[in-house]
Amino acid sequence: MLAAYFDESGTHKGSDCVTLAGYIGDSQSWMRYDAEWQAALKAYGLPYFHMTEFVGRGKKYRWGEHKRRYRLAKLQGITRRAALAGIGVILDVSAWRRHVVTPTDQRYFGTSYYDHCATAALGMVAKWCVDENVNQGIDYTFECGAIGWKEFQRTYDKCYDDSQLRAAYQMRGRLNLQDKQSCRPLQSADIAAFALHKAGPKLGHRKGKGWGAPTLEHLNQLPVYLVVVNDEMFQMMKALPQYIKAK
Repeated sequence: MLAAYFDESGTHKGSDCVTLAGYIGDSQSWMRYDAEWQAALKAYGLPYFHMTEFVGRGKKYRWGEHKRRYRLAKLQGITRRAALAGIGVILDVSAWRRHVVTPTDQRYFGTSYYDHCATAALGMVAKWCVDENVNQGIDYTFECGAIGWKEFQRTYDKCYDDSQLRAAYQMRGRLNLQDKQSCRPLQSADIAAFALHKAGPKLGHRKGKGWGAPTLEHLNQLPVYLVVVNDEMFQMMKALPQYIKAK
């Protein structure tokens, strides 16, 4: 059985892009990950890891520079050993505002930034499954409380109730929503989402090794499925028969 974990960054007001990122791996690997991650946090004196606090050098993260690099690299290594692939979505907010303007657009692209990004992440997972000839159920867990999560939950439920979409996304069950303070794999997803947000929509759209973001350089041996949703991507999607038919 597989499990995928996702977190977002940039849904706050004034953000130029919204990102959603995470990892997919088998359940046994995530169990080993959980034990390793918990041990590392205990050694660092942390109840959980939060990338924003780490970058902002919060009270619990006031370590020397060498210790900061070493500890982050160790956490990244724990993630890499557990994950089979990284999944990422970057949405250019200005492009969204230019292209998602009608009720038809909202039905096709989603009713919120988060809804669109999270649904796109499901598509990236489906593409990875096809490429790797994976055919088994996936438990999907997303961080709860993000702006737009309710819209995505409705989208997820509609996909789950559609037998073809449920099979395409290999959904094992209903959507899991958890707090990343208690769900440790979401803390790895938090690091990835933060890094993609810093990289922004100018990051090239590609499938390959490495996120192309400095804070994740130690994961450069992990296959990554990344999509950048910008003006060019919206134009491509609006030319698809599915969109034309929806109009």
